[in-house]
Amino acid sequence: MGCPSGTVRPAGPRRRSETRGNRGGKAPDPARRQGMPSRGAAGKERVSELAQATKKALAAALKELLGQKPFHKITISDITEQCGVNRMTFYYHFHDIYDLAQWAFREEAAALLDGSLSAENWEDWFLSFLKELRRNRPQMANICRSLRREELERRMCELAEQILRPMLDQELGDCPVPEGDWSFVVHFYTYALVAMLLEWIEDGMKTEPEVLARRLNTICSGGIRRAAQDFREGEPPLPETK
Repeated sequence: MGCPSGTVRPAGPRRRSETRGNRGGKAPDPARRQGMPSRGAAGKERVSELAQATKKALAAALKELLGQKPFHKITISDITEQCGVNRMTFYYHFHDIYDLAQWAFREEAAALLDGSLSAENWEDWFLSFLKELRRNRPQMANICRSLRREELERRMCELAEQILRPMLDQELGDCPVPEGDWSFVVHFYTYALVAMLLEWIEDGMKTEPEVLARRLNTICSGGIRRAAQDFREGEPPLPETK
């Protein structure tokens, strides 16, 4: 029976397709939310390329903003407006600004490594890395001023160990060192290098990169080899000091 004239039929429960804005109630494709072709239309490879390009654009926006103001004053809205995307796109790729910053740092470090690192050219890599930091002096200074020293050290050590571990493993070569001892060596050099870098940044990067790279190379190359020899399997443990 129809409703009497002048009355309004009570609204029943809305269908899922109406509430979700998508026929069949399926969640929208994240790729479409970013203006990307769907996986079925263009293939996973194309989506991956576009996602990588979006990440790089977000990282470039963060880097530019770091040249203008401290890290703790940068918001996700600042980054998305600078990049020309929406907040949903940012959260599709990164959890927060720290996540973006760590990804950007790893990408730059990986680009410097470029698969060509060996025990013979550590000094060249150190020099390239230090020069890159110096080129981004305002950004690095803003990061150091924005975070507590403990927080900065923790985040840098987590990231540095991911980068340094493959380098140190290569220096180790086939020397049979127990994993526990070798992890201790990696941990030690990670914290030592991060402390030196932070001191260099906070001091205004006054020491020339060439000088610092040579010193770091001398300490790391010789020290790591000696540690590997002392810790190699089959050797008696070092005596405990009293």
